[in-house]
Amino acid sequence: MPIESPARGPFDLVGDVHGCLLELEELLTRLGYRCRGKSWTHPRKRKVVFLGDIGDRGPFNLATINLVIKLLIWWSREMPCMYRGTTVKN
Repeated sequence: MPIESPARGPFDLVGDVHGCLLELEELLTRLGYRCRGKSWTHPRKRKVVFLGDIGDRGPFNLATINLVIKLLIWWSREMPCMYRGTTVKN
């Protein structure tokens, strides 16, 4: 299925976080993102695309979902979207 978006890369694709907040923060850091106050930025203007399964079985489900929602709001002009995961019910 083709996806159209005004956003331009480069992108970092992140999927199956499953409520693992600490691991997500470590991944963002390893990818070069830096936490500035309450927001995450990348010096080369990279963008994260979350592919789904953000929280459903890990130790910090609510906090992980909260962080991803904040990132989507902060980056809303640059982010293409967040895709539904396989565990999302209709």
